[in-house]
Amino acid sequence: MSAIYISYSTDDKKFAKKLTKDLEKSGHKPWLDEWEIKVGDSIHKKLEEGIANADFVVVILSPNAVQSGWVDNEWRAKHWEEIKKKEVLVLPVLLRDCEIPTLLKTKKYADFRKDHSRGIAQLMAAINPVIKDSGTEILTTDHFSQEVSGLITEVQSQKMPLSQSISKALDIAVR
Repeated sequence: MSAIYISYSTDDKKFAKKLTKDLEKSGHKPWLDEWEIKVGDSIHKKLEEGIANADFVVVILSPNAVQSGWVDNEWRAKHWEEIKKKEVLVLPVLLRDCEIPTLLKTKKYADFRKDHSRGIAQLMAAINPVIKDSGTEILTTDHFSQEVSGLITEVQSQKMPLSQSISKALDIAVR
């Protein structure tokens, strides 16, 4: 599965931890500073290693995050790699309305403002198309989106509890 660096403002730590756990449950390897940087470690060195080793950088966007120099530096480091490789490596996650940085305005974001499960589905759809399933088949966004959209419809029509839908969405994501 994918190594995913989580870039966030400390004011959004609760959400960052929840997102990290969701990604972990789906079989990914999220990198969260609080979990990876130990007492005595060089903070800059660990951040650089985390970003360099990540398949993706998920940048959590909120008013505090867009004002943070740390968050800005983290996603921009992966952005230049994205340009060189011509691959999607920076995945914006909109937590709260904010002024989205200019370089990220052209990207579609996973929208977590009102519906966490929908945001997870959007994020997983961006991550999973490049993941090989048992080394034989590449998942497509269309296939994944159709299944997750069906789950969202069931939740919205109250045919399925939200927790069950999230569980099924995560199962779909790791297939």
